[in-house]
Amino acid sequence: MNKGYFTDVDDDTMRLGTFYYAGGIYYILRQWLTEPINKTPQEVAVLMYHFLNMD
Repeated sequence: MNKGYFTDVDDDTMRLGTFYYAGGIYYILRQWLTEPINKTPQEVAVLMYHFLNMD
């Protein structure tokens, strides 16, 4: 995912970038499940897609 934007990075930097995105996905899902957020599963999926889409 990150290789298109960070072309000259080492594996550790790539791993940290992956952790960053994974943490964001986890937190969005966690908040959606534990708080009264009025979004359908499809809406949350589209939201996360847009957050992660780097094209």
